[in-house]
Amino acid sequence: IAIVCKTPFLENGTINPREDIFQHNMVVRFNCNEGFTRVGSESAQCYHFGWSPQPPICKENVKPCPALPIISHGRVTGESKAVFQHGDILEVHCEISFALYGSKIIQCVDGEWAPLPSCVEEVRTCGSPPTIKNGFFVNAESSIYRHGDTVEYRCQQRSIIIGTNPAKCLHGQWEIPSCVGKLEAEPSEMNFRPVLEYISIYY
Repeated sequence: IAIVCKTPFLENGTINPREDIFQHNMVVRFNCNEGFTRVGSESAQCYHFGWSPQPPICKENVKPCPALPIISHGRVTGESKAVFQHGDILEVHCEISFALYGSKIIQCVDGEWAPLPSCVEEVRTCGSPPTIKNGFFVNAESSIYRHGDTVEYRCQQRSIIIGTNPAKCLHGQWEIPSCVGKLEAEPSEMNFRPVLEYISIYY
C-alpha cells in the first residue's frame, strides 16, 4: 500500500505545492496571508504516520516574550532587549561540567521560548590533552578536565591548524585539531609560460 498524506489545512494561509494527495517524503511549505503571522514550522514532510512536524497556525495577533528564559546551570546569549518579539532567536550555553541536552537555539514563539533545552551535569572527565603530530598544546597544567573545559593548541612552523581550536573536553573525550603541512608556494610564472605562448599563437 502506497504511503500518502492528505492535503494539510491552514486557516488564513496557503500551502505550496497544492495537491490533493502527497506521496511519501514529499514536503509542503506554509505561508500566512497578509496581516497574519505563522506560529509553528514553515514546512512539513509526509511520513507513514502523517505530517511531521504538525502544520502551523496563522494568528492575527502574536504575543511577545517579556523576559529571558531561566535555564538552571545555563546562560542565554544574544541581543539584550526589554521585550522580545515573536521570531526572535537566542542561544543557550551551559556552565562548565554541564552538558546541553536539546537545541542550543531557542525562539520566541507567541509569548513563550521554545524549545527549551536543559543543562545536565556531566560526571565524565578528560585526562591530559593528547599530543598531536607537528603541534603542541599550551597552558595545560591539569591532569583532569571537566566537560566544557578547553585547551589551546599551536602548530610548529610550516604547519597550519585544522579543526576545533581550542580543543574541548566533551563527555569524557577530547575534541582536538590537527596540524597539516602548508600548501606549496604558488606556481611560478615559468609554469604558465607554455600556456601563454600557446594562447598567443592560437589567437
